[in-house]
Amino acid sequence: MNPTCRGCGHALKHKAKYCARCGTPAADARVCPSCGIANDAGDNFCYACGEALVGGSPPPAPRRDSARVRWLAAGILLGAVLSGAGALGWWLLDR
Repeated sequence: MNPTCRGCGHALKHKAKYCARCGTPAADARVCPSCGIANDAGDNFCYACGEALVGGSPPPAPRRDSARVRWLAAGILLGAVLSGAGALGWWLLDR
């Protein structure tokens, strides 16, 4: 037996999040307060925009370590160049 729409009573298709007739969200769908997208009943955050569906903190922002890696690589490269220049200077002075 398929569930029915709570708005118009129309039979909902399997795993439908909205009623095809009136557009009412299915009873087990949680509608995002920010973007209006229907999410699964167990979701805590909207899959479309990341907004919290229940009270709580937003999902953590992805870490951006690329700048740190670039600075580290630049420091290593600079250290290698300076060491090479120093060794070359000592070699030239010894001649």
